[in-house]
Amino acid sequence: MGIAVHDMAAALRFYGEALGLPVVREGEAPARGARMTLLAVSGSYLELVQPTTAESPFAEHIGQRGEGLHHAALGTDDVNALVVALRDKGVPLQDAEPREGFTGRLSRLAPEAMDGALLEVVQPRPDLSGGAPQGGPVRRIDHVVLRLPDVDAASQRLRDYFGMETKR
Repeated sequence: MGIAVHDMAAALRFYGEALGLPVVREGEAPARGARMTLLAVSGSYLELVQPTTAESPFAEHIGQRGEGLHHAALGTDDVNALVVALRDKGVPLQDAEPREGFTGRLSRLAPEAMDGALLEVVQPRPDLSGGAPQGGPVRRIDHVVLRLPDVDAASQRLRDYFGMETKR
C-alpha cells in the first residue's frame, strides 16, 4: 500500500516508532517527484511517499484528498505476463508496458479501471522478493478499503482482472 504524506519524519515516528514497523528501503524517485520509504509489515510492505515537487502526482493527491492511502499494489512473480493478460482482457492501463519503480518492475492500471481507485501490479526487486521481515506488533495488513461508487461492479472486475475472490 502506498500512503501519501506531507512529512516523512512525522510519518516515520508513527509507522516506524509507534507501530514498530522496520524500514527496509529508503530513496528518491526523481521522475515521480517523491521521496519513498518502505516499511515491513510481515510478508508485505507499506510504502510512505512524500512529494518533493509541487508537480508530483503525490502532491496533487494530497492537495485534492489529503494525506492517506494513495494506491494499492498487487504483487506478482511475472509482471510482464500479467500486463499482457490484463491488456488481453481489455483492462485500461496507465503504463502500457512495465517500468522500473521504487519497489520493482510495475505497471499502473488506469484510474478508470477501478472507478478511480489507484492499483498497480508489481514484480518485486530481487532484494524484496523474499517477503518483508516480521515487524513489531503488527502482524499483517488485514484489509484495504477502497472508496468506489459500485462495490458489486468493482468486485466483479477484481474477479475478472485478477481471479480474486471477494467477500461481502
